[in-house]
Amino acid sequence: MLSFKEYQGDGVGTAVLRALITRIREHCCNHAYIGLMATPGKESFYEEHGFLRRPAPGYGSGLVQFVDPVPLSAAESTATSGIK
Repeated sequence: MLSFKEYQGDGVGTAVLRALITRIREHCCNHAYIGLMATPGKESFYEEHGFLRRPAPGYGSGLVQFVDPVPLSAAESTATSGIK
């Protein structure tokens, strides 16, 4: 049986979370938010990555992070607007 404790501290969770946040920011609308539920006692991991705790007694915390899209670079902006 797979035990996630074997992988704690290796940076796997951080890498996955950062990749997800980056992907969301690349495709989200203005003033979007990411909502998630944390296992009780694991909320601090998400807080370290900019999430705000929204307590739900007895169930662990819900956490939220407000995000805006990543601004397009000048090259991307030109390519998407049709201006050369």
